[in-house]
Amino acid sequence: MRALDFWRATEVLGPGTPEQLLTAYAVAGGLPRYLAVVPGAEDPGGRLAAACLDPHGPLFDEPRAILAQELEVPHTYFSILSALASGPRPWGDLVLRSGVESSRLARYLQTLEDLGLVTRRVPVTDAGGVSRDRLYAIEDIARGWVRRTGHAAATRVGSWWGPALDEFRVSGARTREEIDIVGMARGRVTVIGEVRWRSKPLDVGILGDIRLVGLEELVAG
Repeated sequence: MRALDFWRATEVLGPGTPEQLLTAYAVAGGLPRYLAVVPGAEDPGGRLAAACLDPHGPLFDEPRAILAQELEVPHTYFSILSALASGPRPWGDLVLRSGVESSRLARYLQTLEDLGLVTRRVPVTDAGGVSRDRLYAIEDIARGWVRRTGHAAATRVGSWWGPALDEFRVSGARTREEIDIVGMARGRVTVIGEVRWRSKPLDVGILGDIRLVGLEELVAG
């Protein structure tokens, strides 16, 4: 059974604040068996940890046991998932963080994709999906919201990354840029967004940072 997306998962989780629901989904994933452990918990992570770490709990050592049944070398797959846990990674960074040889990584990643645990992404401006500049990631809630609501009439929604502007590369400030949410319609960018986990509203300065990327020019050029 494939994992539920965030919105279907909330039907299992029941009522809660946005923070509680997002946290519960983040720690439990989309599988109903795991989601059913955390409804109503003020600390979803703590409740799921107790269920997984308590030798008498219903989910004791569940992830490792499941992967051990499905895969020949579960420790290798855990290394890859651990490397992706803090955010999307390009190929070279994933090789470095996971410790898996580059020549073997593609096979393991394909298995994780087939299991629905990992998603391969290309920049949203690559309509054909042929770019070699790929990222591998685990979650996709914010972009899913844009797709679900049809925000800004976007017909294609994803993220974008690529070389930073010349002025930043020359100064050494940064060599690459990444924008979390980019929606497009008829070849034009219609919405750009940044995703941050914060308890306070973002400073307006973030808008300037997004504009500096010059995405419209990069798409046109």
